[in-house]
Order: sequence, then C-alpha cells, then structure tokens
Amino acid sequence: MHKQGILPDIDTYNAAIIAFEKSRKWNHLLDVFDSMKEKGTTPNFFAYNKAMLACVKSNNPERAIELFEELRVRGYKPNSFTYAMAMEAMERRKHQSQRQSGTTPLLHRYNKAKEIPFEQNSKILFVDPNLSTFNGIMESCVKRGQVDGVQLLCEEMKRRGVTPDRDTYKNAILTCVKGRKWMVAMEFLKEMKAQGMVPTKCIYSSAISACVRASKWNHALGLLHEMSESYNYKPDVITYNSVIRACGKEGQWQEALKLVETMKRKNIKPDALTFNAAILACKKMCRLDEALTVIEGLTVSGVAPDVNTFSLSISVFLKLGQQNRALEILSKMKQKGMSPSVFTYNEIIGSCGKKGQWKLALDLLNEMPSTGTLPNVNTYAVTMAALGSSGQWEKALDLLDDMRGVGVTPNVWTYNAAILACDRGGRWKKALQLLSSMDTDNISPDVVTYNSVISACSRSGEMNRIMDLLQDMWSKGYKPDLITFNSVLAACGRSGGWQSALEILDLMAQSSVVPDVISYNNCISACEKEGEWQQAEKLFDEMREKGIRPDVYSYSSLISTVAKYGLWQEALTILDDMKDYGLSPNLITYTAAISTCAKAGQWSPALNLLDNMVSVGIRPDIVPYNMVISACGKAGEWQKTLQLLADMNAINISPDIGTYNIVLTALCKHGEWKQAFNLLEQMGEKGIVANAQTHDIVGYKTHEPFQEYHNECTKLLYNQRGNTKYQIV
Repeated sequence: MHKQGILPDIDTYNAAIIAFEKSRKWNHLLDVFDSMKEKGTTPNFFAYNKAMLACVKSNNPERAIELFEELRVRGYKPNSFTYAMAMEAMERRKHQSQRQSGTTPLLHRYNKAKEIPFEQNSKILFVDPNLSTFNGIMESCVKRGQVDGVQLLCEEMKRRGVTPDRDTYKNAILTCVKGRKWMVAMEFLKEMKAQGMVPTKCIYSSAISACVRASKWNHALGLLHEMSESYNYKPDVITYNSVIRACGKEGQWQEALKLVETMKRKNIKPDALTFNAAILACKKMCRLDEALTVIEGLTVSGVAPDVNTFSLSISVFLKLGQQNRALEILSKMKQKGMSPSVFTYNEIIGSCGKKGQWKLALDLLNEMPSTGTLPNVNTYAVTMAALGSSGQWEKALDLLDDMRGVGVTPNVWTYNAAILACDRGGRWKKALQLLSSMDTDNISPDVVTYNSVISACSRSGEMNRIMDLLQDMWSKGYKPDLITFNSVLAACGRSGGWQSALEILDLMAQSSVVPDVISYNNCISACEKEGEWQQAEKLFDEMREKGIRPDVYSYSSLISTVAKYGLWQEALTILDDMKDYGLSPNLITYTAAISTCAKAGQWSPALNLLDNMVSVGIRPDIVPYNMVISACGKAGEWQKTLQLLADMNAINISPDIGTYNIVLTALCKHGEWKQAFNLLEQMGEKGIVANAQTHDIVGYKTHEPFQEYHNECTKLLYNQRGNTKYQIV
C-alpha cells in the first residue's frame, strides 16, 4: 500500500494487528504499531492494548511499561486489560532483575508475599488514584488470584482516602476464591458489612465458594443461612450443590441431607448434581440405608439421573450386598446409551470376585468395549483376582497374556493378581515363573508380590525356596512384613520345623516386625507336629506375656500337642483356662481334648467332654463320637457304646462302618453275641456295607453259652454275601 502511495487508515492497521495476534507473531505486530506512528497515524486505545500484549508475550516488559505511560499521556483511560498487561510487565521486569542479581527462590517468594508488583511502580499505576483506577487494577487481580496484592490495594485505597464500593469487595472476594484464601474472603465480607454495605447475592455466593474450596463446610453453611435468613436472598441450586458437596467431603452427611430437604421446602428444585452429592455424602460415611433413601427420592422427584447418579447407585447397592440391583442399574445405563465408567465396571467385577462369580466377571470384562468403555489395567487386575479366588488360575494367566494383545501393559497389580491366583491354586512353580517374568518386563515386584510367591511355596512346604525368596527380598531392598513372616511360619507349621520357626521369630524381632497371634499359632503348630509340647507351652506363655491374646486355634493346637504324650489332665487344664480366658471352645478344640483323653484310656472325661459340647450347642461330627465309643469299648463299657450309637442316630449323625466295628469289637470281646447280632441286623437295615474288619471281629470266639448267637452272626455275614447289605469289602 505504501509503495502505491496509499496510506492505510486506523482500521487497516488494526486489522493487521489482529491478524498478527492470531498468528502469535508478536514482533510483526509491534512493527505495524511502530509503522502507524512513523506514518503519522495515531494509535487508538485498542492498538495500545494489543501492543502492550505483544511486548509482554515477547518478553519485553520495559517497552510494555513505556506504552502504558504513553497511552495515559495521550488521555486514554486504562481498563482492566490494560492494568493486567502493566502488572504482568512489572512482574516480568522484577523477575529479570532478580535473575540478574541472583535472588534466591526463597527470597523471591518472601518478596512476592510482602509486596505487589505494582506497589513500587505507583507513579505509573496511580497517576489518577480514583475509585475507578483501583477497581480496574483490582479486576485484573482476579484472574491472577493475587490475594496479597488485593489486600495491599485496599490498604492503599484507605491511605489515599478512596472509599471501596461493592465492586471493590466483589473483586476482592473473587480474588480470594481464585487464590484459595477463605479467611481473607470472610474478612472482606465482614469489613463490607461493617461499612454499612449490603453484600449482594453474587458476593455471598463467591464467599461460599471460597469456603467450599477450603473444605470449610461449617462456614459455608453459615453463609448460606445468613444470605437466605438475614437478607432474604434465594440461593440457587448451584450454591446449594456446592455446600452439600462440602458437607459430604467432610463427612457431614446429616447436614447434606438437611440441605436437600431445605431446597425442597423453599421450592428450589434439586437437580441430578444435588442428589449425587447427597448420595456421595452418605456413601462416604457408610450410611448406606440413607443413601438408598436418597436414590429412591430421586426417582420420586422425577429428576433424570446422569451417569454419576447411576454409578453412585451401583456402588451403594454393591456395598449393601445387592448385586442384582446393581446389575439392573448397569443394564439401564446401557439401554439409555450411557457408557458406564471403567471404575463402575471395576467395582462390579470386584463384587463378582467376592461371590465366586468368575464367569460373570469375565462376561463383564468382555462386554466393556461394546459399551464404549475400554478396560484398564485395574480392570484386568480385579478380573484376575476374581478368577484366582475361584481357583481358575489358568484363566487368570490367559488374561495376563490377553491384555497385552489389546494394548494394556501389565503392571505390578496385575502380576500380583496372577501370582495370587497361582498361590490359591497350589501352583508354586508358576508363581516363581511369574516373578521371573516381571524382571523380563521391567516391572519391579513389591512386598505383596513376594508375599504371594512365598505363600504359594509355603503351601507346598518349599522351605529352601522360601528362604531364597526372603534373601532376594532383602538384597533388593524390600523389607519383609508381618504377612511375609507369617507365610514362612505357616510353612514351618505344616512341615513341623519348630526350630526353624523359632529362628524366624528371632528374625522378626531383629527386623522390628511384631508377631501376632497367627505367628505364634504357626509356631505352636510346628511344635505340635514334632510333639514338642514343652516348647509349645513356652511359646503360649510368651505370647500372653507380650499381650497377644490367644485365640481358639492357639488353645486347640496346644491341646493337640500335649495329646501326643497322653497328658490328658494337662489338656483338661488348658481347656478350663481357655474358658476362664473368655474363649468358647469349638468343635476342633473339643475334638482335640477328647482325643487326648481317649488315647489315655480316660473314657469318663472323654464322655463328659462330649456331653459338654452338645450342651453348649456345638454339634459333634462322627470323629469325637468314634473316639469316645472306642475309649468306652476298650474299658469294657459296652453298654455305653450302644447308648452312644443310639445318641448319634437320635441327632442325625450317621455312624459309618468304622463306628459299627468299634461297637462290635466291644460286644464280641465281652461275648455279647445277641447284641452283636442285633447290631448287624441294624447295619443291614441302614445299608451299611460290612468290610473285612467286620468279618474278623465277628469271627472272634468266646464262651460256649453264646455260641448260638456267634454262629448266627457268622451266618449273617457268610451266607448272605450275595446281599449287597452284607457283602464283605
């Protein structure tokens, strides 16, 4: 245009400035601005603002400040954008100065806290220090969240005798919201009211937002009541929702529900976000019944649920154990074309794992892509966990391979789930292979990984490999925890390695890991396997001295240990001690004590224990009955063997061939052939199949007066071999 002798007008120049701004060519923009002045065209206010922006963006703060002074001289009145550019330029100039002088970041933060960028440049900013100037500068502070700057501006206003107005306080409080300074916002609100100004609804909403952002639910709630009760303002649904969220976040579910009711009472219609916040508040504090009530209230209110409503409802129903309801909601979401979140799917699949529904877990995983939700690494982890808990370790390993095929990279959680599946499936070799594969995939195992591998080896008694794994943990900087050591002790308990168990206990002390009742139970179990009853008692006493409360398993193991040496009186003492300690013996405990007495030939205490367990509501199984019957039979108490057999039938405990053989032995040994004959007939009626031992027992010869019944018994066994009731097996 210049070459053709055509002089551009102001609109042409401004159009060029806009074009260079859009393309972010700041130097070109400044060239156009300078050209305007050179050709005698006075830049307008718009051009000055854009030129200041270009200076800031091209890191030329000095030029921006010069332009700010220049536009003021030309009589242009700065707006909030102009002040913002001036402040930004001054801030950048200060930073350049600090870098040149070597000011430390800490000193810089200190300086920034005690000054505002424009204070030292008051000659520039405060050429015309009126209310409009201050409000314009303060408005530019809002976007930057410069709370310290706003405070100093207010002080400067007081010093210069400029009275703040509502806009001043509005911008000050908005800046506090942005800068997350709720206490300062409350001070501004207090100051405003002290000066006789009535805060607007917008100012109250901003102050509430400041409190909500700082999780100060009680202050937010107070402001909400104040604005509605003192000033008759009607808070909108957005304000209510923010306060409900704040209450819920801090566990104040009752207040959240009260606010929902207040909204209804004041004809402020709750929306989906309202109900979501209330449901979340109840869910957070495990008030699931109340959450369910909110969900039902949403349905009645006619508010359309959104994705979050459905997701929260699913979560609540799962926590209530109502999986079918959760699945119904999932189905509704899909019918409405909503994509359930990956978190929702993960939660439902996790519930399948707890219920042993591994097939459903797999189905849910496979359907996810069709709903627009792609499984993530956590989805695969929870699905593998569901498979592992149901013994489907092979499918869990298949899934580990499948996830790579769809571009999901395994992490330590997925490997842990796969290893745990192998642990539960008794596949310790596979668990070790997976641990090795983690190194290949550059995935660092964690303590949970090692615990699962050690547990897998523990189930198979692979003590050497367990110790190698422990050593590997230490060498890689992992500290074994209580679970680790308990898995090692469990292996000792299974194998009877009581000395190794004691060494592990010492190692726990050296590692500052405090043993628990499970630790000691495993040690006592190891002693039980080897009959080390004195060492078992020593460990038991040590456990109590350390304040670790023994459980039923502790007492049962101790009784089983003394049983091997026939210490029946010791067993009864332990049982009494257990009751005095406030623990109720269970079937295992009673069985162990009965076994001790029976092996020692103490039929009467054994019988008393059996009667006692029945009287306290513990249903015996066939094992303690057989033990007591055997003890009575050996002591010649054949009548009691018959009575015990009758008792078993009376409470629907089916005697097996072993039970009958024990009673037959007692009867035949004492020549009670008539009773033996009756018992054999009873066996036939019940379909009990006699075995070779039965034949040997009945073949026992005794006194001649009973020869007739003896012959009848043998006939019953030999002459009716074709009858399946009495075939000898």
